[in-house]
Amino acid sequence: MTYTSLHFKSTKTITSVNSNKIITLAVKKHPSYSNCMITIHSNKDRTPEKVLIECTLSVGMDKVSRMFDSWANNGRSELMEKEHGKNVKKFLDGISWKDTFSFLDIGCGNGWVVRRMAQQNGCKIAIGIDKSKNMIKHADKMMSTKNEKYIHGSIESLVTRRRFDYAFAMESIYYSDSTEIALDKIFYLLKPGGKFFCGTDFYADNKATTGWPKMTGLKMHLYSKKEWRTLFRNAGFKTKTKQVRDMQDRKKWKREFGTLFIIGKKPDASTT
Repeated sequence: MTYTSLHFKSTKTITSVNSNKIITLAVKKHPSYSNCMITIHSNKDRTPEKVLIECTLSVGMDKVSRMFDSWANNGRSELMEKEHGKNVKKFLDGISWKDTFSFLDIGCGNGWVVRRMAQQNGCKIAIGIDKSKNMIKHADKMMSTKNEKYIHGSIESLVTRRRFDYAFAMESIYYSDSTEIALDKIFYLLKPGGKFFCGTDFYADNKATTGWPKMTGLKMHLYSKKEWRTLFRNAGFKTKTKQVRDMQDRKKWKREFGTLFIIGKKPDASTT
């Protein structure tokens, strides 16, 4: 596999010509970003297969970063752990992990999932990434093992040669400017055969949570379970879903709908 990359700081159109086929990608500069990288993945005959957009955050924060920075300072990060911890634990306890593996948590908050996974047998490294600087500060302070690492930034801006066996996200992907770009990047960061576990309480089938954008004042992409499956498949994942319910919770929606987990597997090298 070969790579062609171009960095730019303004609106540009990139054209790739191959065997009389022209692929044109028009990218509009987003105000949250200062630099973008277009990566065209091609096979041996240089037929473009996938276009990946990687962006580097500019100085300054978006509304999501500001909100989670304030939550990190007012105790909401611990509340998020309490709210999601039971269903996340139930889900993760049902995974058959590899004998040795690497783990990436996207939107890690104060690092509660990273700390849990770093102590899992076979985990060589657990990395958490979050757009909130204050959340990362909290995670660093609470670090409990040597195989934990925390990064301030977005998944779109992450630049690393490391490829992961597992990626995880709880209530974070729908904040991305483009869900499609975020999923493409996660797919790219996984090893062949790697898996992405995406958890959300905010999905169209669960009417009790669809008002969250209005409550928070934030842009959040709302999808149904069926639409989530389609997004994952379009990114290249073999996909299935699982709903984890808490039958003891006082909230009716947690008993009836619960947390939706979309599970995506990157095809093995032998099948690509």
